[in-house]
Amino acid sequence: MGAVPYSRTEIAQLDAQIASIQARQAPLKIELEEKRQRAKQLREAVGKGTETITDSVSVARDALEKARLLSRKNEKADIASLKLSVKGYDGKGQALPGRTVNMRKKDGGPAARKPGDLLPAMTAEIDSALIARANEMMK
Repeated sequence: MGAVPYSRTEIAQLDAQIASIQARQAPLKIELEEKRQRAKQLREAVGKGTETITDSVSVARDALEKARLLSRKNEKADIASLKLSVKGYDGKGQALPGRTVNMRKKDGGPAARKPGDLLPAMTAEIDSALIARANEMMK
């Protein structure tokens, strides 16, 4: 029967140890819960900031893509207008506005050439001669 009182004293000692551990553990649990709440708040704040930055980057990326498309479109239009002005005719074979009368046409001479079919060096000389001829005709 000596084992029962020994066991009761051991149980009492263990209960005392558990009580002392629980006394130390209670403030730590409260502190842990406070830190978890603070971490949750910080994660939410960081998440909102990250979302804002991500949204700003995506808006900037979209704006850059639109600007690139617009600049390509404008460049294509400029190149097309330059090609038309050099050729003198549009894609359908009609003369461009202001080119309906061929200034290279000679009275009684060979058939008129299409604008832009001569070499560039020759066209500069011919253009100056044609301008002089047109000025004489206008007088």
